[in-house]
Parts: sequence; structure tokens; C-alpha cells
Amino acid sequence: MLGSEPITPAAIAALAAECKSDRKAMDLIARFGNDFAGLDLSGVDFRGVHTAGLETNLRKANFSGAKLAKAQFGAAILDGADFSGADLTDAEFVTASLRGANLQESTLTRTQLQWCDLTRANLGGNDLSTTLLTSSDFKQANLAGCALASVNREYGTGYFERADLTGADLHGLSLVRANFRGAILCSANLQDADLEETDFTGADLQEADLTNAKLHAAIFYSVRGISEKELRELQRQARRWEFDLQAGIQCFLGSPLFPLALLVVIPSAAWATGWTRNRRPDLAQDHPQPVRQYSISSLLFATFFIALFLGTGLWSATGLFSLTMVTAFCLMIEKIVFNRPPRPHAIAPLVVGLSYAALNAVCVLLLRAESIMLLAALAILIFPPTALIAVIATFKFRGWPLLTWELLGLAIWLGGIAFANLWFFAEIFASV
Repeated sequence: MLGSEPITPAAIAALAAECKSDRKAMDLIARFGNDFAGLDLSGVDFRGVHTAGLETNLRKANFSGAKLAKAQFGAAILDGADFSGADLTDAEFVTASLRGANLQESTLTRTQLQWCDLTRANLGGNDLSTTLLTSSDFKQANLAGCALASVNREYGTGYFERADLTGADLHGLSLVRANFRGAILCSANLQDADLEETDFTGADLQEADLTNAKLHAAIFYSVRGISEKELRELQRQARRWEFDLQAGIQCFLGSPLFPLALLVVIPSAAWATGWTRNRRPDLAQDHPQPVRQYSISSLLFATFFIALFLGTGLWSATGLFSLTMVTAFCLMIEKIVFNRPPRPHAIAPLVVGLSYAALNAVCVLLLRAESIMLLAALAILIFPPTALIAVIATFKFRGWPLLTWELLGLAIWLGGIAFANLWFFAEIFASV
């Protein structure tokens, strides 16, 4: 009969061992009923099998007034559970579901509530200054009058959407990128808190104290309870437009639109400045090959390009890679596109570079790891001598063939593909 078996730590441990042996979820409600009120269950392990999909069932369990010091609940399902007046000192809840749970007037000294779902939970008036609340979800929870402040506390990404934090003490906390959308923060103490990139959209900030709080990039859209003057001052401190601009630039530099734009901008700028077409006809009789004239406009283009390269590198590693590869491609096609005689040494680097990239792409699509690593190693070996030859040829030292920029473009292209392969494998290994 339901609930007929006495609830003791030994009985719970026996059920846990049985469930582990049978690889099934531990259902304490089905075995013992839901009345655990006033019991001494200190140190009990309620986790059961402790495996995703086999979480312990403690829905609507009544733990009011129970002694649960050092108890381990793990990822147990405790929706609607009543912990009012319970002693949860040093208890552990990790990824547990406590939706609608009542923890009012409970002792939460050094209690771990990490990555837990506390939606609509009632913690009103509790002292949470020593409670570990890492990245837990407090959506619509009652935290009115709670003391969360402590020295060097970090809550990770806090979720307090539509929560009631009336009179709560949050001073000095690190709440970077926290979500307070629609939250009630009337008379809350947020002095010296780190609120960078925090979202206060629709929040009620009536009489909230934000003295010396870090507000860079915080969002204050449609906030309530403060005057227009106070709102403008908060938005001035936040400078959200700077953050949005930076995010937009980084997004563009990391998108496929950036290399496509570069394919238009770089050749156009090179042609417009005369980098590819200025020559010195007065020296044509003495030199079988035309000599470039590096004009002021050409130098301006070079300066612009160096600034673009350095600026992109500061903003986005992906953007810097795109810029490098597009530049290498433009160097390889420079003689072919800008009305130059298509000599074999001008066409060959382009053919080699595109063939190498196509072969590499096929290997990546087929996930042929050994082939990708071979290609990366080959590019790494070829890149240094090719780059050296290209530099020497570009400056046309006596005795070297006139290979100029296209060979330098090929060297950069091969080095970029090698880097992309190593980046590809680094991402794979990081996700394993």
C-alpha cells in the first residue's frame, strides 16, 4: 500500500540500490508517498541512478520542517515540493527542477542550487548570502526581501525574468549579462554590482539603488518606476549604442558578406589609386619589362590596406582570415584581370591555388581526416620557401625570374588553407 513502508535513510538507500541495479528511475512518491515532513534525512542521497532521463521523482513532496543537511538531490524532479522551514544546510541540487517549489523560511546555508529551474519558486525573505546559485533560472520567482549579497559572488548568467526582487539585497554581485526583463526591483539594493550587458527591459526600478553599479552596455528599454531624467542618465552610463555597433561590426566581419565585399573593394581601390596601372613610359626603351611607378595614391592605398588589416585583426579572427585569403586571391589574379599579358607564370599560381583549395574542400566534406592533415602539412612545408621566393622575386633581385606578386599570393593562400585545416581540427577536438 502506498506510503505504508517507513521512511528511513536505510529504506531510501535500499530503493536507490535497487533502481541502480535495474537501471530505472527512482520514484520515491510511488514507494513512500509524498509526506516527508519533519523527518531527519540528513546526508541522504536522493539521486538514484543519477543519469539523464532517469531523474528521481519527488514531485509535490512535503519536506516542511525536515532535516536535510548535506542531502544530495542531484537532478531530482521536485516541482511543487514544500521545503518551508526545512534545514538544507550544505544540501546539493544540481540541474534539479524546483518549479513552483516553496523554500520560504528554509535554511539555505552553503546550499548548492546550481543550474536549477526555480521558475515560480518561493524563496521570499531567505538569507541566500552563502547559497551557491550558479546560472539557476528564477523566472517569476519570489525573491522579495532576499539577501543575496556576499563578497566576490558571481552568479554567471542569472535569469530573473519577471521575478519579484522587491527590497532584495544584491549589492556588489557580479551579474554580467543577467536577465531582469519585467522583473520587480522596487527598493532593491544594487550598489556596486557588476551589471554589464544586463537586460532590464520592462523592469520596475522604483527606488532601486544603482549607486556605483557597472552599467556598460546594459539595456534600459521601457523600464518603469523612474523619471525620464533618471532613465536618460542610466542610458548615458550604459552607452548601449557603442556595444550594439561593436557587435554589428564583429558580426559583419565574421559573415560571408565580408569576403564578398572585399572582392569588390580591394580590386576597385587598387585600380582607382593606380596601383595596378601606373607605369613609367620614359623608361620603357631601357627596360623590356615596364616599371611600376609607385605614386602618392599607391602609397595611400598601401596605408589604407595596412590599417584595414590591423583593424580587422583587432575585431575578428574570422574577418582577418577572410581579408588574408581575399588579398591572396587578388594578388594571384592581378596580372590576368588588369589587362596584363597572360603569361604562364601568372596563370599557374591561380590554377595551383584553386585546385589545392578544391581538393581540400572535398576532403573536408568527406571528413577524410588523414587527407586533410596531409594537405595541411604539405601547405605548412611549402609556405615558407614559397613566401621567401615570392618576396625575393617581388623586389626583383638580379638573377631571379620576374614572378612578382602572384607567387606571393599563392604562398599566402597555401598558408591560409593550412591554418584553416588546423582551425577545423581544433574545433572538432574542442567539441569532443
